[in-house]
Amino acid sequence: MIIAQDRVAGAACVFPVSPKELGDRSIGLRHRAGIGLSEETDAVIVVVSEETGSISLCIDGELIRTNGGDDFRQRLESAFIINSSFHENAPNEELAR
Repeated sequence: MIIAQDRVAGAACVFPVSPKELGDRSIGLRHRAGIGLSEETDAVIVVVSEETGSISLCIDGELIRTNGGDDFRQRLESAFIINSSFHENAPNEELAR
């Protein structure tokens, strides 16, 4: 699902996958697409495994597996705090990218 400006902008979307060679063969298309999106944007990508229901985050081209509820919440909050402080301190030309 794509959420933009607090509204659902798209659902059941197909995204291009990361061209990066990943050593873990268990990573499926959904996770590879999440990694690819995080390589191309500054978004924090949340990926839910269809097989296991586990929740992962993709940030800056990295897949971060979480251990469920509290761990997911903590990592997600940390990602937004780090990104928020980066953007607050970034020069205006950085934000225009």
